[in-house]
Amino acid sequence: MNILKKTNISDGYANINSLIFEGSNKDIFANNVNANIDLALNNNCNFAGTGICKWCPKCNKKDPKEDYIMPWITFEKFINELKEVDYSGNISLIRYNEALLMDIDELCKRVKFIKGSLPKCRKIGFNTNGSLLTREKLDKLCEAGLTGMNIQIYPKNEKDRIEFSREFAESGLDEYITRLNINIDTNKTKILDGYYYEWKISDYGEDKEFVIYAKNLTKLGCNRAESVKTGEQGERTEPCSQIGHFLGIDANGDVSLCTNFTGAMTDTHKPYIFGNINDEKIWDIYAKGIPMIKSLTYDFDRDTIPTPCKTCMFKPHSSQIQAIKENLKTR
Repeated sequence: MNILKKTNISDGYANINSLIFEGSNKDIFANNVNANIDLALNNNCNFAGTGICKWCPKCNKKDPKEDYIMPWITFEKFINELKEVDYSGNISLIRYNEALLMDIDELCKRVKFIKGSLPKCRKIGFNTNGSLLTREKLDKLCEAGLTGMNIQIYPKNEKDRIEFSREFAESGLDEYITRLNINIDTNKTKILDGYYYEWKISDYGEDKEFVIYAKNLTKLGCNRAESVKTGEQGERTEPCSQIGHFLGIDANGDVSLCTNFTGAMTDTHKPYIFGNINDEKIWDIYAKGIPMIKSLTYDFDRDTIPTPCKTCMFKPHSSQIQAIKENLKTR
């Protein structure tokens, strides 16, 4: 049996320590895709083309131009396939999009369907730029079964982007507290000055991870498989910890085996769309990407991995923070 041993990683996902390439396509998919699936229910973001989000491939373009919602029939088919394999990972309703552009009742309806269909799903959540969020929407999503929301404080000018100060982060926090009429659990604050700030909303109970955060993506970001120029740059010299355990599904149904690939949005990423969930079972699409997965893991050879992966320095969030802490200790 081909098993790749990796460093054990826990990032709110499964403990990722092996890949298994044996059995039916369905078995291989069920055994490996156990961390996170990014599922875009809509295709656009209200910040697209504004130049605000330097770490996002939609920073300077709105692509495609027309807003699009994943049809219910496509959504239902995919969730039912995950139900067949008893999926127990996370589902993030984001993929270079703003989930709150959707009608809130439709979004809640889909959250409820995921919750009811996948009882073992560890977390249903999404990141948001917060501009469209209200207390009423927070309450509705909580009631529908959403278990996680990362509400981001964005630097909207070069000064805040470069300095990324605690003052900037706390000012953004105060704005959210006032606008959303929320309370913060002061025992759950995470501060790493200049890098990361996080505050947990206390209104929804311990089992809801609704947080407000500011993350210095100029330093902590990823180049999204060469689609943006931000974050740590360099050459990949070791196997990828993400590939094989994660999926990215675009609103039109296109499937990428890595959430850092941007699908049809980036020309160099188009060859790594392995299928569309409207046309095939998700495990058969996944199987077509196994050679790519092996090239980045079990048979790792930098000369044979996909070109966009050669400089991608993605690290799970907890690994990033630990690396920063270790670095600061040596200063």
